Amino acid sequence: MPASKLNYIVVYNNHSQVYGSSSEKIAIESAPPEGLSEEDKHVFFITFEPDTKNICVHKVDPNNIDNIESKSNKRKKKDSEQEDKSKEES
Repeated sequence: MPASKLNYIVVYNNHSQVYGSSSEKIAIESAPPEGLSEEDKHVFFITFEPDTKNICVHKVDPNNIDNIESKSNKRKKKDSEQEDKSKEES
């Protein structure tokens, strides 16, 4: 059975627990544990390069959430337009 997708890890200053997410938006928007702040949060994108057998970790800019929301809205709009076209053709 395959493992769950883990594309993003979230860590906090002075906190040993590591959190995971498959979505950048969820990783950025998730609330910090009690007693910690958003300033303590660090989000990283993690991937595996099968050719070189390297695990790569890239820090994510938390200010990038505007780009994520606009991509999500564009995708929803495109899906909605396709659904409307299908209904018209029927």
